[in-house]
Amino acid sequence: SGEPERRTAIDISLARVLDAMGDPGAAEAYAALLDAPDATVRVAARIAVAEGLVGSDPERALAYFEEAVQEAAPGEARAAARAGWLRASLALGDVEGGLVRIRAWLETEADGPLRGDLAVAATQALRAEGRLDVAIAIAETYAADGGFELGMHRAGALRELGRGADAAEVLRGLVAGSAEDEVWRVETLGEANIEAGDLDGAASTYDRLLDLPGGAAAASFGRARVARERGDYAEALKLLSASEDVRAPMERATVLEGLGKMDEAETAWERLAISPDLEQRSAGVLGIARVRLSRDDPAGALGELDALPVVADGFVLTAGQVRAEALLVLRRFDEAAAVYAGMDGDAESRVVGAIGLGEVALARDDARAALTTFERAFEATSDPYYLAQALSGIARAQAEGGSLADARATLARLRKEHPGRADAIQAAEAVIGP
Repeated sequence: SGEPERRTAIDISLARVLDAMGDPGAAEAYAALLDAPDATVRVAARIAVAEGLVGSDPERALAYFEEAVQEAAPGEARAAARAGWLRASLALGDVEGGLVRIRAWLETEADGPLRGDLAVAATQALRAEGRLDVAIAIAETYAADGGFELGMHRAGALRELGRGADAAEVLRGLVAGSAEDEVWRVETLGEANIEAGDLDGAASTYDRLLDLPGGAAAASFGRARVARERGDYAEALKLLSASEDVRAPMERATVLEGLGKMDEAETAWERLAISPDLEQRSAGVLGIARVRLSRDDPAGALGELDALPVVADGFVLTAGQVRAEALLVLRRFDEAAAVYAGMDGDAESRVVGAIGLGEVALARDDARAALTTFERAFEATSDPYYLAQALSGIARAQAEGGSLADARATLARLRKEHPGRADAIQAAEAVIGP
């Protein structure tokens, strides 16, 4: 039975390559797979085609996933089809309909490991859509089936809600199945401790990495983060300079930038910008662009971005933000609005886009449109950082619209609910007053 599966995988890969090349033979290759006499081949082909459509055409993707769900026999293929169906359903905005069906599937799936895999896929998709409370509930309900991976997703959702202490408690109870997973768990625990304000606990947690295979680099990187949080930037830079962690050069450049040492930061970003690694190269170019912006050179920032034709996946949103901010400074409002409006991917992208559109409206002196947009962003997120940014925008829009009493009340709420978000508070105070 293994040979037909391998043959199918090869045929699907070939069809994908032809599709990427724009070769008309791709359609014929896909058609042969989708209409194959063997049901397992048809199911695998439908899942493969649908996976490639989720981002660009979720409606077609949903149809292919639905066909795969209906035709697949109980097992891994059906679980994969169900997980894909949920992602496509969420991408179409049918969150409630997706939740009803995924809960029914979870309740009726008899195989524990497959139920766990489905719970992992559901939790991951719901996190991307910002439905953190539901993701946490599913992860808690099926914790025994989903094991370590589901527990890590649960902790991640708790952290995204600003519940670092609760995430740390979950992480302490997880049992990793490999040395690599144990490094991941302990390092994540250190990050959760930082978010909970337990810097001593974070430091001792990172020190435990020294006793794990492959943990030394992560330990030095984590200790540098603790030093930075304590305000000991000299120690942070020292640890980062000696660290072998691949993230250390990016973190070091970020620390220098945060300290206002723009010449040193620019040099550090320039080293990254010539890296053969796309992720480091993307970080370097974006860092240089931010330095240009800080020096009131938005045109230079755009030039840097234009010189990077391909951006690593993890930096696409940041690249859009930097581009839109530069356009906003240049008062190219329509172009900035278009960039923000194009941020329609996952929940975080949509919230960033909404907050950005609010900033464009403020720059256009349209306080009413700004207020509506910031309020929409506030209602769409549970992330503490973006809640603070949205509240800051609401307060500024209220002040610009002449509702100073409402603006002061919103600023008071911002200070009370998000006392650590100095940037958001200061932006509101610059308009409203201290």
